[in-house]
Amino acid sequence: SITVTAPSVSMSVSSLTAEQVTNNKQRYALVNLTVTDANGRPVSGATVTGNWSGSITGNASVITDSNGTAQIRSKSIRKNGTITFTVNNVTSSSLVTNYTWDGQRKSVSVSF
Repeated sequence: SITVTAPSVSMSVSSLTAEQVTNNKQRYALVNLTVTDANGRPVSGATVTGNWSGSITGNASVITDSNGTAQIRSKSIRKNGTITFTVNNVTSSSLVTNYTWDGQRKSVSVSF
């Protein structure tokens, strides 16, 4: 019997930005993120989970594309205030590389 173990590589949310969006009288926050490995290469298929706090609360998750990027949209904003998105976990089911999240719970905020 042969056992092959994939190499372990650290991954992190290397970019996290938020913007306000108004579309057809709806207002929401749009978070843009990028997940890269320790060598700066994009991690596709990574699941990023986090939560909203402030004027909007709740959980959210998204899977990164082939460029390691993804967008998360908040619920519609009804009242002015600040909304924060905090990354709680990043996982990957890659069969080639054993990615491990660096554990940095990064946050980004936007005010309305």
